[in-house]
Amino acid sequence: MAAANTAAGQVVVVSVSADGPYGVVLEPDFEGCAAVVRSWARLPNGKFGPIQKHGGVHIGDVLFAINDIQLYSMPFSEVSALLSNKNIAQKNLKFRNGEEYVQHKRRNSRHDGIATKSNKEQKHPFLSLIRRSRINNFTSSRFVEYEVVCQLRAVSLQVEKEKIFKWSVWKRYSDFTRLHAELKRTLGWQMENIELPSAHSFILNKFAPDFMEQRREELNVYWQKVIGIDKVAEFNKHHCSDVLKLFIDVDGALKGTNKGAEQPEEVAPDRSSSQTCSETNNSSTAVQGSGNERRTSTRRLSTRALSRRQQDPSTRTSTSGARENSNSATVAAKNTSNVASKPAPVNEQPESTAQENVESRPAPPPPPPVSSKSASVPPKPTGARANLLGDINKLRKD
Repeated sequence: MAAANTAAGQVVVVSVSADGPYGVVLEPDFEGCAAVVRSWARLPNGKFGPIQKHGGVHIGDVLFAINDIQLYSMPFSEVSALLSNKNIAQKNLKFRNGEEYVQHKRRNSRHDGIATKSNKEQKHPFLSLIRRSRINNFTSSRFVEYEVVCQLRAVSLQVEKEKIFKWSVWKRYSDFTRLHAELKRTLGWQMENIELPSAHSFILNKFAPDFMEQRREELNVYWQKVIGIDKVAEFNKHHCSDVLKLFIDVDGALKGTNKGAEQPEEVAPDRSSSQTCSETNNSSTAVQGSGNERRTSTRRLSTRALSRRQQDPSTRTSTSGARENSNSATVAAKNTSNVASKPAPVNEQPESTAQENVESRPAPPPPPPVSSKSASVPPKPTGARANLLGDINKLRKD
């Protein structure tokens, strides 16, 4: 089973005796608390100390706890006194890398009432370190290379997912020298307190394992300071450093053309319980209101259909004709029902009985014959006409 390593985001626990020395040089963090590993120091017998010998602790890591005592808010002077206290028989020193330490410290500060960013914002989008070194023998000249491992978290707002890209590049010390010169030219004052490890040393054998490890540690400290500059390593935004982006081949990693790139991982972002509750309430409200929405939509469709019929003259004419036909049919049906429901008269007899009565009746006598004389003589006037004619005849005689 591999030992824990702070480079992998793990907590490393190193058990040491009551009395030192421990072969490490410590300094306070940015708030004067805890203890940060600044460099290594050999023991009086010339050997590595127990912390360096463990192999899982690196320069820049933070001692955040001794046994069960948390050191996040403890002043550095008290941490030093606690380390030198010989009354503690055994000390379990707990280390974690700088990024993890800062996130946990902010989280603890939030619980203490200090306003900080949310957990989602605390996730740093870019993480990187110089993990190991090797001797390149594939060319005519031998040289030492250092592996720069990187991890970039890219957020996609359309699909609400996060992709984690992991890759590594191998760089020589001369590559870091050129990078340092370009960063000083582009960043200016932001690089004033950041120094590249010296190229000159008193060691003659540049390929010695101890020297290679020491230079790797020094380059890693330099690298953490560079990527810690504000907004420089935000490669998913336009204000990042193009020099740094080209140095570690970010575009090649995102496109998958980098040889040291791994398959990106898709991670769904965490949702808070309040968002889940609100979504549940919204879904239940939608289910309850589905019936009302159906009724409303049906009314709207019927209203639109009626307005279209009124606007279309042919439809209006056919509708009026249909209404008249339906009205006449209704009146005819009513009349037919009235006739059918009206009782038959008492004197009314069946058709067969009426025919028998007509046949049994005697035939009426024929009219008297009219003579030709009586037919030619006009009838004698009577009444007022006769009186008028009598008066006329008297006047004629006179």
